[in-house]
Formats: sequence, structure tokens, C-alpha cells
Amino acid sequence: MQDGSFVPFTHTGQVAVQQERIKGKIERTFQGSAQKAGVPQSIITQITNALDGEFDFRSNMRKGDTFDIIYTKKVTPSGIELDIDKELVFIGLQNGKKKIYRYLYKNSKGVAGYYNPLGQRGEQTVAQRPVKAIPRLSSPYGWRRHPVLMYRLFHSGADLACPRNTPIYAAADGVITQIGRKGAYGKYIRIKHGGGYETAYGHMNGFRKGLKRGSRVKRGEVIAYVGATGRATGPHLHFEVWKNGKTQNPLQKHVIAGSQLKGFEIDQFKSMAESIHPDYLEHRFGKNPPIPPKKP
Repeated sequence: MQDGSFVPFTHTGQVAVQQERIKGKIERTFQGSAQKAGVPQSIITQITNALDGEFDFRSNMRKGDTFDIIYTKKVTPSGIELDIDKELVFIGLQNGKKKIYRYLYKNSKGVAGYYNPLGQRGEQTVAQRPVKAIPRLSSPYGWRRHPVLMYRLFHSGADLACPRNTPIYAAADGVITQIGRKGAYGKYIRIKHGGGYETAYGHMNGFRKGLKRGSRVKRGEVIAYVGATGRATGPHLHFEVWKNGKTQNPLQKHVIAGSQLKGFEIDQFKSMAESIHPDYLEHRFGKNPPIPPKKP
């Protein structure tokens, strides 16, 4: 209400799913400009997560750049908008002379992703420090004298010291292949990503509720919390990156290549994209899209 108070509200029954489109211009920051234009915070978070590792909103966006956002919302038959389950379905950014368009599409396996107008998914960078804090590197990747065993041993990951229960997030989109206790690793998660990449997370204090083997996770999604389980001298995340079965230095840049929709899926994607944005053909072909053939 206008005085800042609220009235509890519950609703049962059918709701309609509607699209909402918001366009705006950058004044100072994307976050502030989007909020001023009326973009819900949950959608702003989805936008930054969708382009995380591909586009840097803090350093790349400039005053005068524009955005075009479409998301779905749920509305009751009486016209009341429910503040739940809002889903981003289109991102359009004019960044200087560069134009970025991304459409939400769920492939045949049910995996959702954001694709450009040609049905190509952008590359994704594996996060180097997947914790929601500024960690201290307590032990780098490579040979070291083990702090507990006290002899020289190869360290297959990087140790990121953080306060206990600091949230840990998935370093890239993927599927959980292991979750539970694993010897000296303590509480452990392993995730399989595209391009032959896997990441592993050890010594956690606990897992996010509801996760199990086979769960799909998105980059930036919380999966666990920092702890000191297993063979550890203090709370930290032991983070590993694997490529085609071989360990890699997690603090180096690792890029998972994008993918291209083909066959039935590209046709399905085109139909869906046309239903989402009125200018899809222009996004795909430019300002002079081909004239569609007349139907017999």
C-alpha cells in the first residue's frame, strides 16, 4: 500500500501467464537504470546470470546504451499480478555499436539456456573463485608440502579460505554427478559441464537442500556452504577443474564453447522466438529480413 504497509494475500485457482516488455536507456549503471524503468529485481538477477561470463555489465555498459527486456509473469483472473515465478524470456542490449539478443529456449533434454537469433548458445567462462565472498588463496594448484600430512604432495585444486557457511556456487552450467562424503575431501560435489569440463568442490559444511545426483545447476546457483569437513585445518573451499579427465589450474581462464541448435530444435526455436519478440526476423537477418513465401 502507499503508506508502506501490506495486506497478506493468498490465491488458489488458475492464473494466466502474460508477457511484460520493458525498454529503457542507461543513465549510470544497468542495475539502477533497469530498476528505474520498472524491471523486477528477480529479472535483473536473471539477466546478469544469463550473460555471466559473456558480458560484463559493470565495465561494458555506457550512458546512452539501451535495453529491451521481455519476461513472463502470472496474473489472477481478477488482474492481480503475483510476485512469483517471473521468468526472463528475452534480453536485448544496444552496447555502443554492438547489439546483443538472447532468447530463452529449453532443448529436448529440458535444459534451459539463452540463445542468439541464429540458435547459437554463447560460450561460458568457468568461474575461478566460485564463492560469494572475496576469498584468500590459502594454497595454490601444484606441488606443496601438505599442511596435515607434512610431506610433499601434488595439490589438484586451489584452496579458497572463507568464513564458515559462505555460499558456494556452481562455476558453470552442468549436472551433479557426485554429492556426499568423499574421504579426505569431506562433503563433496562434482559437476559435469560441456566441452569435457568438470568441477569439484570439497570440505563443505553442508549442501543446499534438494540437490542430488542428476540435479541440473546453473552458473552462479548456490550449491553448498564453506566448511572444514574431511582433512582440513580450517574453513575453506577446495576447488578443482578437470578437462577431459585431467586436472587443470582453476585460477586460469577456462572457456566452455557454445552450441548450435540443429534439425527439429532450430525450427522449434525459430517459431518460439517469433512468438516472443515482434522483431525476431530483424534480429536474425538485419533490417531487411527476407519476405516469407506465401502460403498456398
